[in-house]
Amino acid sequence: MPITGNPDLFERAVALGRDLLWWHTWGERFTPAGQTPLAKGQAKEITPVTGVPDSFSYDPDAQRLSVGTGVFAPVSPEAWSFEVSGLKVLRSWLGYRMKIRKGRKSSPLDEIRPDRWTQTNELLLVLSIIEHTIEVTPQAVELLDEILSNPLIPTTDLPTPTDAFRKPPKP
Repeated sequence: MPITGNPDLFERAVALGRDLLWWHTWGERFTPAGQTPLAKGQAKEITPVTGVPDSFSYDPDAQRLSVGTGVFAPVSPEAWSFEVSGLKVLRSWLGYRMKIRKGRKSSPLDEIRPDRWTQTNELLLVLSIIEHTIEVTPQAVELLDEILSNPLIPTTDLPTPTDAFRKPPKP
């Protein structure tokens, strides 16, 4: 990861990084001082999901996400197609919450499932996080371009982390 030698660019990168970490940890880490919970996104529950859904679909023209019997809107085409390293985030998230679960199963605990849909608030939060990430991406690209066009700190000038620093923090 490039580290700028420009203090102003460094501070801007830190601020953007803290913001994204706050959002991507569901508002549980790096909470800005005095900040309220994560902002709600555009999508709302139009029709509630009943039972455990067995499928989901997306209508780009209506910007409607159908989850079993439920409908959520508006969901932008950008949010629907948002991906990280080839993983379609929203489709993957939904796939793990269908009646017949997608993904790897690692133990019998994977078979313990709710008998009804309980994830509406979580889905709306996932959509908010995706929307925010899409919103700040152009700013992040611009900032990275600025950083790369200025002097960088060479890796040889940075200390090597100790084993203690590599361990995850204790709660």
